[in-house]
Amino acid sequence: MSRTDKLWSAFLPQWVVANVVGWVLYSFRDPLYFTFIRWSMDIGPLVALFISIFQWLVLKKHMGVDTMWIWVGSLSYGIYIISLSLVSGGLETFLLSTLVLFLVGFLQRSVLDYHFDNSGRWIVASGLAGASALILGYIIASLFLSKTSLLTIWGVYGCVYGIVTGVILVSMYPQPIDKAFK
Repeated sequence: MSRTDKLWSAFLPQWVVANVVGWVLYSFRDPLYFTFIRWSMDIGPLVALFISIFQWLVLKKHMGVDTMWIWVGSLSYGIYIISLSLVSGGLETFLLSTLVLFLVGFLQRSVLDYHFDNSGRWIVASGLAGASALILGYIIASLFLSKTSLLTIWGVYGCVYGIVTGVILVSMYPQPIDKAFK
């Protein structure tokens, strides 16, 4: 089994699970909301830290990415989570979050650039992954509004985000030189 095959079979599922678990944590913002604590402003960056740690554990194991991912990821996802609390919903949430996710991709690219070829693709992947995840989450919420929990919506969000970004990460992973010339 080649290194790329191992990435598809081992890395990608673990990456998706890391993203699902991380974003599911975000679904608990309403039950943990206190009148003296503004969830997204105070606890949201803590959730961003957990998302980044879960992602880094998978990136480190399979691709050797260093701990800088945690710090850049925490900052960028923290910005994203805070931005979600600044808009009321609908189209403005979609547009702002997509724009912020392109920024997230730009910040995270600074770490990926040391480990991957064509790391600029991550900027586009992050924005498109978040946009497609938001669209699917919106569709699920619209179709099953009375039956759909935030846990489900953010779980779907993490799954879609994980699949799209995971595929991009595997495609950016450097190929061994001997395979590049065949």
